[in-house]
Amino acid sequence: MKYVLRNNATGRYLKRSGVWVSRIDEAMTFADTGEAREFCQAHRMENVQPVQQLMPYLMNLLSGRPPFAAG
Repeated sequence: MKYVLRNNATGRYLKRSGVWVSRIDEAMTFADTGEAREFCQAHRMENVQPVQQLMPYLMNLLSGRPPFAAG
């Protein structure tokens, strides 16, 4: 399971230090919440929270889209 950092105020995800994006699949990933929290402390980040990043095939299932194109 991978984790990303989400800004609580904007809902955007951290791509790299100082850069926030709206798409979770563009975000920097962390192996666990401990690694994400250490990154936040090292970069003095506040008002963020680690959230689980679903695997792409799970995102498709939850959105109702097929996991692959029929062809």
